[in-house]
Amino acid sequence: MDVKNAFLHGEVDRDIYTEQPRDFESKTHPQYVCKLRKTLYGLKQAPKAWYDKIDDLIITGDDEEEINSTRENLSICFQMKELGELRHFLRLEVEHIKDGLFLCQQKYAKDLLQRYGMLNCKPISTPMEPNIRFCAEE
Repeated sequence: MDVKNAFLHGEVDRDIYTEQPRDFESKTHPQYVCKLRKTLYGLKQAPKAWYDKIDDLIITGDDEEEINSTRENLSICFQMKELGELRHFLRLEVEHIKDGLFLCQQKYAKDLLQRYGMLNCKPISTPMEPNIRFCAEE
């Protein structure tokens, strides 16, 4: 699921003041300014506040009724958008297989190697057994 307008939910980390919004100026206090409590589009701090706030979430479990209740409760507070079956999350590639999920970061690793000019570097062995399968108890 995705929280719509997450950009506007970002917290400001310092005092920021702005003029009173047009058509909402106080007649008795026209010289007053407004203190921002949340970020706004166009505010130079907004992209960082947005980046710090993850707006996608995974709701999972074995109780379909509880999952639906959680979705409904979130929709009361936020405008939500259903994104369908999970494919990517926090730079993880997710593949649904018959007995569970396969998680991979191959694309992310290649992107990092390219960013730092290491695409042709010599690989070394993986620090854990590759293709290991975890059980729910682990």
